[in-house]
Amino acid sequence: MTTFSPRQCGLHNLPGNGPPSHPPHRKLTIQILLNLRPARLGRIDQCLKGRRRGQIHRSIANVGKLIPHDHESSKEAPGTFNGVPLTLYYQFGVDSYGYVVKVEQGNRLFSMHSARGQDELPDAQEARLQTGAGADPLYEMYSSAHHTDAPDEKIGDTAALPTSDPLPAAGPDFVTGGKAVLGGKSKRLDAVTKLAGEGARWQCVRLHAAHLRDSSRFYTQLQGDTRKAYITLERLWGTWGAKFGSAFNIPNDTVKQVIRANVGDAGLIGTMSPEDAAGEAHFDLDR
Repeated sequence: MTTFSPRQCGLHNLPGNGPPSHPPHRKLTIQILLNLRPARLGRIDQCLKGRRRGQIHRSIANVGKLIPHDHESSKEAPGTFNGVPLTLYYQFGVDSYGYVVKVEQGNRLFSMHSARGQDELPDAQEARLQTGAGADPLYEMYSSAHHTDAPDEKIGDTAALPTSDPLPAAGPDFVTGGKAVLGGKSKRLDAVTKLAGEGARWQCVRLHAAHLRDSSRFYTQLQGDTRKAYITLERLWGTWGAKFGSAFNIPNDTVKQVIRANVGDAGLIGTMSPEDAAGEAHFDLDR
């Protein structure tokens, strides 16, 4: 399970149901539990300059006991993910607001491609591969749009895969093989940003991180009806601005309100029987 616990001045500590909050301008505390392992507390010290980029130190410890939610004892420290140091960079400027724009893993820095759309980065990478280039800044990037080609895969499993696969040797398979390697790298880094970015926005996503999929359904019981209404993770992140005001730390009750207010919108909200809600892939907002 992965949990993020924002705290700064008026921000409410989790797991509370306080009002949704926008990101702080100075400090943010994040606690992360990944793969059911607890985490140390990391702190960012975010300077108000440039585009307000905050360097978030994720501290993930493979220990066998819970660490108390003691935010006052948090210390600034680099984190590790599967034994490799990991640092995330959030963008709080006007452009790419709320995006994870850089992922520093080990001694390598990966950046989000600035162009919007799922095909922009692969097309640009393929053009460079066609020239025979064995190295290029484009090869150290992930897409600005979330990957959605494997909706039923656990996002945490994808995030745990290595991102260091080398390009194939020069030859007839260089372009085809290179596209596969770079596409896999982008997908793995994107999975990290899904957990970090969407998890920072919605409490239900944080709580469901261990079983999270793009197709995960966050559902609530319809009043006077046996059916349950739901929104998938993919539709949830697509409505962050329009339905949730680009807020962070959005409580489950707010998600339920949005679902119930938009039941008539079949392109956004689905309905299902109680039987279809069974299984670990989905999350009960009423619990």
